[in-house]
Amino acid sequence: MSLKKLGLVMAVMLILPASALADGVNFSWSGGSMDTSGSFMTNDPSLSGGFGNPSPLQFVQREPASSIPSLITGSNIGTVIITTGNFISFNSSTNTYNFSSAGSSFVITANSNFGNGVPDGAVLFSGTFTGIITWTQTGCFTFSGCNIPFNLVGTIAGTLGADLMTLFGLGNSSNASGWVMQTEMVFASETDPMSFIQHGDASVVVPEPGTLALFGTGLLSVAGLLRRRLAA
Repeated sequence: MSLKKLGLVMAVMLILPASALADGVNFSWSGGSMDTSGSFMTNDPSLSGGFGNPSPLQFVQREPASSIPSLITGSNIGTVIITTGNFISFNSSTNTYNFSSAGSSFVITANSNFGNGVPDGAVLFSGTFTGIITWTQTGCFTFSGCNIPFNLVGTIAGTLGADLMTLFGLGNSSNASGWVMQTEMVFASETDPMSFIQHGDASVVVPEPGTLALFGTGLLSVAGLLRRRLAA
């Protein structure tokens, strides 16, 4: 195989990752509190006995920004409600509490401030955690007292709301489910029985099977190209 032919095949291979890059949505929120008094963590008022408060949604953006509008912001454009599964273990070497995904939930809902044709109460994303949820103490900073920052990290699989998909040009209900979200929340302090949420971020990407199918199609194309080039 000549260097020229090898270079052509390598060029196509380099294009494949770009082909497989996924559309997605970024969410950000700030405020609210998680109830830490029981066997699981939640900011759902119906489950927390009054210690948990939903977080106001403040930022929603389409990635890549190829639709209009592709960015919705405001101090309170919706709510974010998170519930973990039950506590399962503690790692003293890393100060990490581990929670199960069983019984977990993650729901983002728009309110009347969201606008852009998305109705009040519309579910923007709904899903459950898919693996171990970690809550890790990251340090201790002294102000008027000692605040103990924690990070909550997890992976979530779920469904994007039809209204948001239409607004951002992400397709229709046929590919609304199977989206994968990576989320992280930072807690400003931990004061049993509640922890105050400083901010949270989540990135949702296109359903994995579709991305893998696209990548697989690209590999087949390269295989065909290589076969033809070698036969030439």
